[in-house]
Amino acid sequence: MAQSNTPAPNNQVAKLKKFQEETVNKVLDQVKQFEQMDALHLPQDYSPANALKAAWFTLINTQTRDKRPVLEACDNPSIVNSLMEMVTQGLNPAKKQCAFIAYGSQLTMQREYFGSIALAKRYNPEVLDIVGEVIHKDDKFKYKIENGRKYLVEHDQPFENLDKDIIGAYATVILREGEPYIVPMTMKEIRAAWGQGATKGNSPAHQNFSGEMAKKSAINRACKPYINSSDDSEIVKNRNSQDYVSEQANSKKIDFVEDGEAEEVKDEPEQPKQKAQPTSEPNEYEKMPFKNMNEAKSFLIDNGVHPAALKSEQDIHDAAAAKEIEIVIDGPDF
Repeated sequence: MAQSNTPAPNNQVAKLKKFQEETVNKVLDQVKQFEQMDALHLPQDYSPANALKAAWFTLINTQTRDKRPVLEACDNPSIVNSLMEMVTQGLNPAKKQCAFIAYGSQLTMQREYFGSIALAKRYNPEVLDIVGEVIHKDDKFKYKIENGRKYLVEHDQPFENLDKDIIGAYATVILREGEPYIVPMTMKEIRAAWGQGATKGNSPAHQNFSGEMAKKSAINRACKPYINSSDDSEIVKNRNSQDYVSEQANSKKIDFVEDGEAEEVKDEPEQPKQKAQPTSEPNEYEKMPFKNMNEAKSFLIDNGVHPAALKSEQDIHDAAAAKEIEIVIDGPDF
């Protein structure tokens, strides 16, 4: 009788266990050491062990666009680095605060909508909550501007307006002290934001739950200033620990899925560096002008791309293409 070439299930389990020991468990051990050395400060209500366990179950069920397991397609240092990045930001994939996406052979951790809210509240304790609301056609909506902030004056929304077209949305930032302020967006602005995503706003969620997705866009915009302008002390404290773990990571690949829009993994021999070009036809993307590649790189990092995935100009173009953006240097002003 012919022997089956299919690997025995026990071999698969052994490989997964080995991977867990060499990555997830190693990250947790290093986190504990850094906390004892006072080199890493995590929120008191954050459990790195629970977050890493959730990340482990997420990774073993995550595939690239070409259906390859990310644990096979991505190198171990990038996997370890992504897990450490998740921990240092205090995020948990089980709470939909972050996701793991492959760019070539590099795994990256990308912050999600709920993660942005969590960080905004963490970085500025004065923020109690950030909530979203939709503006429908024929709503009575009015706000005032004082000292550069917008404050809601009136939003009258009769029940019958709920079935009318959505013309905008806004996020309300509720503070411990002081009057709440709003961050409004027109529907044109919201659709432009959607257009930067892989589905360009054509996913079932965008089509069937436009109101909820519009709220998320407004909330993300409201969170961004708190995250980007926060004190860098946490980042400085964590930078050395993250670099150390990356250096110590086992770089050997292990042979072994939240189905999502992970990027295609390119498992090809390294080629000589050439002048970077967009990886798809320019007319498929939204053109975004930047003064130079460093500005484009900073923009991508602000939007969740890990710095480790942006080592070359081609990496920057590839990451931009994954977000449906064409980088234009010295393009027209906004």
